[in-house]
Amino acid sequence: MRVPVGSGALVMKKAIEKHRNDPLKQIAFFCENVQMNSQIGRLREVSQKTRTDFGNVLCKSVVELNKHNHPVQNISDLSVRNCLRLIEIWAEEGQCQGYIQTKVSHFRKFLRMIGKPDAIPKSDKFHELMEKKGVPKEMLTRSNVLTESKTWTSKGIDPIELIQEVQKYNSTVGVQMKMMLYFGLRVRESVRLQPYGSDVGDNSLFVYRGTKGGNGRTVPFSTDPEFRKLQISALEEAKAIARKHPKRVLADPGLTIEQCLNLVYNTGKRFGVGKNALGVTCHGLRHEFAGRHHEEVSGLRPPVEGRMSLRNLKNHKEDLKQCHGSA
Repeated sequence: MRVPVGSGALVMKKAIEKHRNDPLKQIAFFCENVQMNSQIGRLREVSQKTRTDFGNVLCKSVVELNKHNHPVQNISDLSVRNCLRLIEIWAEEGQCQGYIQTKVSHFRKFLRMIGKPDAIPKSDKFHELMEKKGVPKEMLTRSNVLTESKTWTSKGIDPIELIQEVQKYNSTVGVQMKMMLYFGLRVRESVRLQPYGSDVGDNSLFVYRGTKGGNGRTVPFSTDPEFRKLQISALEEAKAIARKHPKRVLADPGLTIEQCLNLVYNTGKRFGVGKNALGVTCHGLRHEFAGRHHEEVSGLRPPVEGRMSLRNLKNHKEDLKQCHGSA
């Protein structure tokens, strides 16, 4: 372990003295001044991006805790109780396992640096603790193989019907969900979408804002005339909303990206979208699109639904090469 226990305690103390009762400024001071070595490879300082990501996770965590009535006045107050509550919140919002793991890793590293090395248990003890909190292991463990369909229809929910109800309550969020369903967008991609710039005019949508790793991808319009009409209609609705935004983004003016994301999750939660309610997440709309696109390309439903024969399973990987983007 290259992060010595308590290696950041002195910097934390100075941060609190300099910015008492302002945890966000304390985090900025801490990240700027603490020595932070890479945990893998040769012994070296981490990159500025890693420091920034580390600080962003801590700052967002403090904001979320305050929002959920767990106020933090100084960063020395951060504890395992805070982290466990955050994991519950993240899981309820349907955040992916990998993202939760990364944030927990940052939190664990911070607590070790300020002298709390065993605050967050690891492996089985950690999962047992979260199980007691109502968060199952599979929601916290990354897997490369799906064992259960994450689509809304597999849970008996009509996505179009529910989205229509959402749209009556909040038109922007409703259209954002439509773009997730009809073009396979992630939540972050939908709130950062610039419909005019993405409509490249060659029967496809170019998604380039908010993507993983900043890599753009092209989503073709469906060859099914009926579904294609739904795609075109959703895109036109997205353009109508974007016209009201100074940056032509599919979002409400005046909101930050994080506020837009929270609006989607909170609005969805109002209508039962969550692991602890209907058992589905906004990301499940992307799985709906992926399943439909897979069937359009291969003529078969995805194997996770258990309808594929062993003979057809051999051709599955080749079919997937034609499906754009990873779920």
